[in-house]
Amino acid sequence: MILPGTISVPMKAAPVAPPFVACKWSQTDKDPSVSVLSTVKPDDTFSGGNNAGVRGTKSVIPGQKVYYECKRINAGFRFAIGFCNTNYGFIGIPGEDNFPSSSWNISQDGTFHANANGGLFIYGGLADNYNVDLAFNVAARLIWVRVNNSAIWNEGSSNASIDDVTNGVKGQTIDVNGTFMQSGPYFPVGYSWTSDGGIANFGTGLTTGFARPIPPGFTAV
Repeated sequence: MILPGTISVPMKAAPVAPPFVACKWSQTDKDPSVSVLSTVKPDDTFSGGNNAGVRGTKSVIPGQKVYYECKRINAGFRFAIGFCNTNYGFIGIPGEDNFPSSSWNISQDGTFHANANGGLFIYGGLADNYNVDLAFNVAARLIWVRVNNSAIWNEGSSNASIDDVTNGVKGQTIDVNGTFMQSGPYFPVGYSWTSDGGIANFGTGLTTGFARPIPPGFTAV
């Protein structure tokens, strides 16, 4: 009931969060030799690159802590996944060839490369159908890699620990050997040579839809 002399003020509706839109591998932001296909989800698979790469459709904003998963498939000659900025030009391995300070990767031999440097041991190698989980703290400029359903991040390196990503310590810096990784925005990046490829899982929500536990405080790209 409205009392005499009072004014009725309509209630404002609470803001509604925009719907989650999952990242994909881009159909256009890639080298022409890379095929982008739909295996489990739309545009979740890259393969067949001729020493070439593809960027994801969503970038990481400053301050984000992001996570995604990828399974190596059709193991051939070379494979790598990681993150890059827009200076990576698709030909050559991100983090290793041609584009220093533009990208980093975990490659098929289990090593971490960034800024055309690195070769730091992370794991003993990525065999066919191995799962690779990437956690990237953009503000801290640190990454953690978990391979083949292991509970240990950066296994095989001096940073190996079960809970280091949760505590935000002992990650691998993207500024390798004194080289500074250029600023973002950063995008997921996939690379293949010959038959190699990967099926990515970018989640179905900010923290849902992943095959393995997402680290606390991290979200989908």
